[in-house]
Amino acid sequence: MTTCNLEIFSNPDSWAGRRVHLVGRIVSMRTVGPHLSFVLLGTDAGEIQCVLEGPEVVERVGSILQVEGVLRQSNARNGLAGYELSACQAEVISSAEELPFQPRSQPPHRALRQRYRHLDLRNPRVAAVFRIRSEVLWSARTFLHSEGFTEVTTPKIVAGMAEGPLEKFGIQYFGRQAWLTVSGLLYQGIAIAGDLRRVCEIGPVFYAEESRRPHNLNEFSVIEFSVAYATREDLMLITERLLSAIFRHVTEACADALATLAVAPPTLPHPVPRFTYREMICALRERGVDLKWGQSRDFPADARRVFADISRGFFWLLDQPHEVKWFFVRGRQEDDLAVSSDCQLWGPFACQLAEGSERENRPDKLVDNLRQRGENPESFKAYIDAMRHGAPPFSGIGLGVERLLMTLVDAGNIRDVVLFPRSPECLEP
Repeated sequence: MTTCNLEIFSNPDSWAGRRVHLVGRIVSMRTVGPHLSFVLLGTDAGEIQCVLEGPEVVERVGSILQVEGVLRQSNARNGLAGYELSACQAEVISSAEELPFQPRSQPPHRALRQRYRHLDLRNPRVAAVFRIRSEVLWSARTFLHSEGFTEVTTPKIVAGMAEGPLEKFGIQYFGRQAWLTVSGLLYQGIAIAGDLRRVCEIGPVFYAEESRRPHNLNEFSVIEFSVAYATREDLMLITERLLSAIFRHVTEACADALATLAVAPPTLPHPVPRFTYREMICALRERGVDLKWGQSRDFPADARRVFADISRGFFWLLDQPHEVKWFFVRGRQEDDLAVSSDCQLWGPFACQLAEGSERENRPDKLVDNLRQRGENPESFKAYIDAMRHGAPPFSGIGLGVERLLMTLVDAGNIRDVVLFPRSPECLEP
């Protein structure tokens, strides 16, 4: 007798006719008369049909069952093809109450799925998404480490350095005003000034925008990295290599999950097309979409559709107006306009995946930028001091994990690729 499910499923021929012991969840059950039941048992290694004779085991779908019996060849198509377990003994070790919905039936409303996420995860298609997510994160870390990056952990509760033009969550921190961070890139800049020349982080950030759009959340994960002595061009090339490495690894490591979802990772074109903000504005106007100059963070739906039509996949959007960018984004004069040395990576269906730029390391310029944006330079004193003490030129970028995952699994809503999403309508579980 064995309890090693993996051995049985990887080499069933060698176990045929032998007595085995399996533990798993009742995925489905069909009763034929009072003394015969066919149970599809989901174990940690796979699923197998079990034939139970006798009235003693009558349980609901979802219960955990321990079965002992003989593995036999059969014409079973469910689970381990060509085999079934002829049970001699079965014991319920965890009984399930009646389920609010059947995980493998037509999915109910998203709110109900999120309320009972543990049931939703029993759907192989849902579980496949999170197996792919795990491999995406592993692949990103592996690539960045191979490129010489030092992984750091930056604070998620901050006092002054709550950077950017985005809405932030305010909290009370032992009687002081504090914020949940919207990015760790300022702290990466401080690390760069300390001669950690390549730094990266994978972790959560928080936006307080009350948006219910299918691409937006209030808490999500980002892959952020900063590189000393790097230009915008260097930054884009590293990002493209990172994405290619992730797509390649997911293709190789997630074949079963991809097959379950009936999707294939996209192909990153080489080179990735590039458009300036000015070119995109002109293209939109030619197609009847009047986008105001300076509008860059919330492109309207009709503009996104045109983006998708023009690009037909991935593209970089460059040189956006400097006044709408974060204060630490380096700017330059182009004709009579102040533009940024920035870059935004957009994916299929015009979904923004990443945003980065060359960083401003001149202290006086940083102070000017803050004042122009109505910010108090004293709130960013730690960052500015790091630049005052001799900081190299550097660049940094953030890549959204959930939006990347949406692209990989062809998800229509970001809430479907987060285990426990946080949005205006969802705070539990």
